[in-house]
Amino acid sequence: MDPQAAAARGRSAAGDGGASAPYELLLSCPLGLSPSQVSAEFDGSHDRVPHPDIDLENSISEIWDQRIQRNASLYNGTKFRYAGFITHKEGSGSDKISWVSLHLGLTDYRTFVGTNLNPLWERFLDPSKEDTIRCQHTSSPLGNGAIVETLDKKILVLRRSNNVGEFPGHFVFPGGHPEPQEIGIESHQPSNSLRESELLNKRVSGEMFDSIVREVNEEIGVPGSSLGNPLFIGISRREMNVRPAAFFFMTCTLHSDEIKKCYSSAQDGYESTQLYAVTLIDLENLTSKMPGCHQGGFALYKLIAGSSDEGVWFRALEESDFAIGNPAPASSSPGRNSASIPCREEAMDDELLELQRQFEFAQQAKSSVRLSDRNVVELVQKLQELHIIDFDLLHTVSGKEYITPDQLRHEMLSEVQKSGRVSLIDLADTTGVDLYHVEKQAQVMVAGNPGLTFIQGEIISQHYWDSIAEEINERLQECSQIALAELAAQLHVGSELLTSVLEPRLGSMVKGRLEGGQLYTPAYVARVSAMVRGAARGISVPTNLSALWSSLQQLLQEMDGATGVSVEASFFQSLFNELLKGGEILGSLRAGVYWTPTVFAIAQKECVDSFFSQNSFVIYETLSRLGISQPVQFLQSRYPDGFPLANAFVHPSLTEMVDAAIEDAVERSSWIDSLSVLPASFGSQDASEILSHCPSVQSALKSNKALILGESFVFGNAFIKDVYDRLEKEMIVANLSGSASINLYDDRYSAKDAKGAHDSGFSSELNEISSESTSIKHAVDKGGRKKKGKSAGNAKSGASESGPDNQDFVSAKSKKNQKKSKDVSSVHTSEVKSSTKKDAKSQEENQGIPSEEWMVQMITTLFPDFEEQGVDDPSSIIRSLANHLRPMLINSWKEKRKAVFTENAERMKRLLDDLQKKIDEALLNIQLYEKALDLFEDDSSTSVVLHRHLLRTTAASIADTLFVDLDAYNKLKTGAETENPENSQCVSLSSVERTALAKTFPGSLSKKALAVVDALEGKRVETFMTALTDFAEESGLVVKKLDKKLERALLHSYRKDLTSQVSMEEDPISLLPKVVSLLYVQVHSKALQAPGRAISIAITRLKDKLQESGYKILTEYQATTVTLLSLISASTGDEEDCTSDRISTRIVPSREREIQCGNSCVI
Repeated sequence: MDPQAAAARGRSAAGDGGASAPYELLLSCPLGLSPSQVSAEFDGSHDRVPHPDIDLENSISEIWDQRIQRNASLYNGTKFRYAGFITHKEGSGSDKISWVSLHLGLTDYRTFVGTNLNPLWERFLDPSKEDTIRCQHTSSPLGNGAIVETLDKKILVLRRSNNVGEFPGHFVFPGGHPEPQEIGIESHQPSNSLRESELLNKRVSGEMFDSIVREVNEEIGVPGSSLGNPLFIGISRREMNVRPAAFFFMTCTLHSDEIKKCYSSAQDGYESTQLYAVTLIDLENLTSKMPGCHQGGFALYKLIAGSSDEGVWFRALEESDFAIGNPAPASSSPGRNSASIPCREEAMDDELLELQRQFEFAQQAKSSVRLSDRNVVELVQKLQELHIIDFDLLHTVSGKEYITPDQLRHEMLSEVQKSGRVSLIDLADTTGVDLYHVEKQAQVMVAGNPGLTFIQGEIISQHYWDSIAEEINERLQECSQIALAELAAQLHVGSELLTSVLEPRLGSMVKGRLEGGQLYTPAYVARVSAMVRGAARGISVPTNLSALWSSLQQLLQEMDGATGVSVEASFFQSLFNELLKGGEILGSLRAGVYWTPTVFAIAQKECVDSFFSQNSFVIYETLSRLGISQPVQFLQSRYPDGFPLANAFVHPSLTEMVDAAIEDAVERSSWIDSLSVLPASFGSQDASEILSHCPSVQSALKSNKALILGESFVFGNAFIKDVYDRLEKEMIVANLSGSASINLYDDRYSAKDAKGAHDSGFSSELNEISSESTSIKHAVDKGGRKKKGKSAGNAKSGASESGPDNQDFVSAKSKKNQKKSKDVSSVHTSEVKSSTKKDAKSQEENQGIPSEEWMVQMITTLFPDFEEQGVDDPSSIIRSLANHLRPMLINSWKEKRKAVFTENAERMKRLLDDLQKKIDEALLNIQLYEKALDLFEDDSSTSVVLHRHLLRTTAASIADTLFVDLDAYNKLKTGAETENPENSQCVSLSSVERTALAKTFPGSLSKKALAVVDALEGKRVETFMTALTDFAEESGLVVKKLDKKLERALLHSYRKDLTSQVSMEEDPISLLPKVVSLLYVQVHSKALQAPGRAISIAITRLKDKLQESGYKILTEYQATTVTLLSLISASTGDEEDCTSDRISTRIVPSREREIQCGNSCVI
């Protein structure tokens, strides 16, 4: 074969219809080119040029959007766009191509769908004859295909799956597309140098060969090691949609049977359904079932095969029986002729008839020359090119015949008319035409013939359905009932299709009734209808029809036996609805299944009317027992004058009775329980609703003459006022008496209740008193510092020098600020104390508030008629009354308390100020005296004596002063009458009195006061000081700490006072302890407070500190004092007794020496 002729636009005879050839060979390389002989020029200039028609260009996006809506999984991938090529031939005048450069650009799948696959794809073509210009507006993605020759010289062909988008069911060579993504190309990138462009083009040309090996491996499963190096043999383009594809030839070292085993595990095996290994002759026959571009690939393969073995294709083909001079065999069907032209005389012009006569003459002529099939095909193609044959021709599967579409439809219609129902597969076999064309012509045939339907791959005529309907009717009359599903299974159609076919034929061709997927004869319907009518008429109470239908179904199964078909409940329901509509059964149907017979409804209404007329009310529960599901709606429609309650429906006459009873109780300034007037079945909610309908009650409520409590209790305002007045008197008496037996305080009374009682003014007053107390504390602290003069004024500098133990005591707020730098545990302790103080303060403020329980107890005691009048639960109404009166009583009590607080505020302030002054000096003195006790820590017995002495003297005086003054302060705070304890320092309390007084303090203050009492009975002054400090701080007082400066100042003052007292002391017995104390101040700088029994030990400890003469004078005076005390105890008190003279004789000299010792005996 001439390669030069093949390189031109070669045409193939195996097409899928039309006058034009299915493919065009753009480039052919009969000898094949290796990768080194193929290069690529990849550049943006080879991309698609947009079409000047804006509407046509916009159709690309519209078509893609439609595709996306139908299949959301579509992916817009990039592809190489074919834009032409350049060849180089060996030597001048040689036809042998030695090198090819492919011009490639970039495109994508979206543009391919919108241009090449566009229904208007031909409008994208330019009228120019130059190929590159003609297709410049189309996407033209470059595909590829491989002609793979196996070891046993067979060619591999795939049959495409019916699920693919293009050419489903066709035969193709394995292939696909070279992928730009495989070499990292997503878009055009500007190259910086010529070297980069060359490297990019090299990668692109390499992808041309790598992609075909990859596609063969993925679609067939053959490993790459079994494939030979691919040879580029040319480019073919399918004329329909102008789709180009590059083809390669490669060999495989595997046998065809081995390759079929590999196919089962192919990666992209889903794209095809079967792999074929065919010979050249079989491949020639399969080309009619190939897309145009693959037909061109086969043509390229023939060129390469022809160049290697001239004439092999003609030897492979069988010679045709059609020869000039031999008559052709008769056609198997009208419109067909072996390798001849189908004729339709009515469509042919005179020229074509003349040409036919010439053909007939040529056939009848005897000649030794035979025409092969190929010659005939080329002849037909030539006639089509000359437009002598201007109608479509279709190939048969055998490839030996042509057939027109009209003849194909004629033969298909004949088959349908013959059998009534024919599948397209059977028609394809009968006509010998490919299924694709049969399906296409079937759609045309059904669209033009209303008597035909195309359903699930079958063409069915109305005549067929008529015959089926007659058969069904005959069978129905025999069986009385038939299941539609059974018929559909026998006919191999869907139940819905069969239903749509039978419905228009019911009553005419099919004598029956279709209901719930079942066919019934009229006699059977009448029989079942009579059963339904009888069952419905026998019902006398409300019934759920579903249970009735189940009973009828069971009865029919027993009657029909095993041959019967189960009747659906919907059939019974349909018959029942027809009977109800026709008036054959009487009653009402609710929700489709709840049936109430008329006889029951009449008896029901009579029963309700009788009860309501006698009692003026009816309970909903009674109607529910009568089967009335919506009693309120039923009663409202029947008795428009009545009104519904929560549990009953009442007549206005019942309201009038209740209204009269309540009006009488209000006029008598009494109270009444409306439930006592109503029937026993009524509840509190019913009573409350009836009260809302009573005119006298509503009038009394508006005029404040009555009050409703607890939903059903009505109280006259006069009665409420009487209860309030008596409770107020009892509360005042209980507050003044301070009786602990009546619990006035109630923790449940919250700030919200106080707000409801309009006590906001009182709350602000309490805040003012609290702020005044805080200012009192600061004032006392400030006054205490002023008393100390310079030493107190320099407390801050002294504290910085001597440390925290010597700092002056500050206010609680400052102390809290100082504690911020301490650890977490101390902060937590401070928060707990603060919370405790707040709780105690809240309890103090609410002290005297009447509790709910106290009020209930008092009302029960003062008004015993609540229990005497037979109320079921008197505590509930008493509690409601108490809750109503309690805010009023609390408001009254707080108003009075506010007035008392205003009066007592100044007295409380003055009292706290005086108390602070009293304890300031006393606390500093006891701290001063406590330091002297450290000198005796080595002598436990003496230490205990000294501690107890200090506790029972100075400490007890401080505690008594605090207890008495704070008790008076608390009484003033609660509004109780009391006198200011001006001489509290002179008060001396016993331990029992202190304990009793401590228990009267509120909250945690009482616990801390008891701790002070216990400390007084202890043996250590430190314990007392700790308890006293906590108690004082809890009370809001400031406890000063003794620092070094204060200690020196106090010691100086103490020494000066002692010296003065010693000089002025006349009593010789009292002189001794003062002298000893003065000596301890001079010797140890400690203020010692020692009882008489500890004086001797104290003197003994001065032995090493005094001069011998001084110590001797001191011991002699101590002995003289002991003797004096003995004489005094022995004195009888008589005038003649001379003991006193002896006392004076002995004590006077000793006193003078003692004074001398005290002034000058320090070592």
